Amino acid sequence: MPDYEPGASILAAAWETRGGSRFWDVIVLDPRRELRLVERKVAGFADINGDGIFRLACLGDSNTLDRPPWAQAPGWWALLAARIDDPFFERIEIAEIGATVTRQLFPELARREARYHLLSAFRYAPDIVVMAYGTNDVLQWRGAEAIVAAYLEHEATTLSAGVTQFAVSTTPRIGEGDDITIIASNTLLREVFAGRFFESFDGYTLEEHFRVDGYHLNALGQRKRAEAALALFGPR
Repeated sequence: MPDYEPGASILAAAWETRGGSRFWDVIVLDPRRELRLVERKVAGFADINGDGIFRLACLGDSNTLDRPPWAQAPGWWALLAARIDDPFFERIEIAEIGATVTRQLFPELARREARYHLLSAFRYAPDIVVMAYGTNDVLQWRGAEAIVAAYLEHEATTLSAGVTQFAVSTTPRIGEGDDITIIASNTLLREVFAGRFFESFDGYTLEEHFRVDGYHLNALGQRKRAEAALALFGPR
């Protein structure tokens, strides 16, 4: 169940579905010893297939792994699920080191493309898809237009299934100066995916949030990204 104000106790809870969203009606004994009825959504998106489970699929690269191999703490995706902590919420995570939203430069890595991730995700009937790629595309010399075109190609697949797709801003390559391709692709994604864009990297600094390579998030960076995801996809 979601957290309530510090010191509050949940005495009883029941759920009901209204308008495609599942709500918890919770009786809370707050720190002032007053009983309150609190209504909370399971998640900030609808159960579009009506199966009673809110499934959020996140597809991406190494910064989206549940537990990145170089990190000493869970990734942002695992942290988001832990914060929502609801029996009617499920996460689908399909992320790989070196994954791209465009076609891989090296054919032997083709299975690490977003198109294959998306096919795998739809086996689990997601209600919403979040795609977080871009860094490896830039490392493989893909331009901003090609990156955005790939996102749109995949959105056509999700829309055909009646599912909304969100695009996540690409991690800045801190230490590389102003990376023109990443800045350009993020700018285009904000425009093309207006209302469906997850701005996840505002206020990041090299010293606080990144590993020494400048584009892999450390534990603090993962937590910062999880907070941004919770504000967008969590209950409210």
